[in-house]
Amino acid sequence: MQYPEIKNDPNLMLKMGATPMMLPGIKSPVAVSADEAGLADDAEVAGVRLHGKARAYLIVELSKMDAHVVNDQLGGNPVSVTFCDKNDCLRGFTSEKTTGPLQLGMGGWHGQGLILTYAGTMYAQENGRKISAPEQVLLPLLEFPVERTTWKAWRAKHPATEVVLRLEGALKRTTGAP
Repeated sequence: MQYPEIKNDPNLMLKMGATPMMLPGIKSPVAVSADEAGLADDAEVAGVRLHGKARAYLIVELSKMDAHVVNDQLGGNPVSVTFCDKNDCLRGFTSEKTTGPLQLGMGGWHGQGLILTYAGTMYAQENGRKISAPEQVLLPLLEFPVERTTWKAWRAKHPATEVVLRLEGALKRTTGAP
């Protein structure tokens, strides 16, 4: 589906079924070793592997409103994990042109999924297409696979993995850790 120029017009965004909510992605969350994690075997995780390094992120944390986009580094490489709990879309992005975490953010909801922001431009998370472009302009990042699985299965495949247990987003939380 193509979208008109809605980026700078919140009223048009709402009319088109989009809900604007500009939030930065979470940057460089704290990861712990698998041995320190203390997770239940059936905890659902989003696992990533890049250049021989592995890391997992709890799906329950990625599902929180301000934690749908995580900008991290894995083995010195930028890794961004995005998750839309409304349409169950999980994607991973990296770049060979960037050092440090990517600057991927959340732009809200467009009626069918999460809106991502990158370099001042909005993209649909599920297909990476620029929201306001009639042509098929894509998010200028490389995609890599993200595996949705249980902690037990991920750890069995990647014993040296790290895991991010808590994601602190742009909104302050008052509840305890999961």
